[in-house]
Amino acid sequence: MDERTELEALLAGVESLPPGRRPAYLEAHAVRFRARLADAETDARYSGAARLFREFGTPFCLAVTLLEHGEWLAGSGRPAESERLLREAREIFERLGVRPWLERLDSSGEPEVVAAG
Repeated sequence: MDERTELEALLAGVESLPPGRRPAYLEAHAVRFRARLADAETDARYSGAARLFREFGTPFCLAVTLLEHGEWLAGSGRPAESERLLREAREIFERLGVRPWLERLDSSGEPEVVAAG
């Protein structure tokens, strides 16, 4: 199985659970991973996952989602839109002290956007 097929299978398993039996936290991750599959709904999916992680009060998951969304926007020729997301992700990662994620930000290929502050 390639990674995309495996991810699709995992997401199908989560999405097949009835709404009352599907934990919201798991739903948020499913929305995030659907965004990573890059379709016409990518932007909205990342925004939805970020909103859910904000509601749950899970800063690390929020920051990862913001980073992925920002990277996607920058890679889609929308670096100005990615700036705010990457800045917020950096602030959260710094507060949490998660160096590997800060290193990912530093090597994201958009240093002028990531370093903006």
